[in-house]
Amino acid sequence: MEIDQLRTFVGILEHGSFSRAAEAMHLTQSTVSFHLKALERATKTRLLDRSRGKVRLTASGRVLRRYASRILTLRDEALAELRA
Repeated sequence: MEIDQLRTFVGILEHGSFSRAAEAMHLTQSTVSFHLKALERATKTRLLDRSRGKVRLTASGRVLRRYASRILTLRDEALAELRA
């Protein structure tokens, strides 16, 4: 599980689709898909249901979203304190 994968996962949720997340994060859609697939492999579970252009969290995805947000926030706080 990598920071970029978590960031991409959260980005998909924030933007509601792979393509909008890719655009907002300045990534290609294939990179976004790759990050999510790698994260699903690492966690050994499906995190999102994808149907008709919509993404919805699975039960596992709901659990990971809470942790991913906390991990990303802690990372940002640590970097800010180190820079201060």
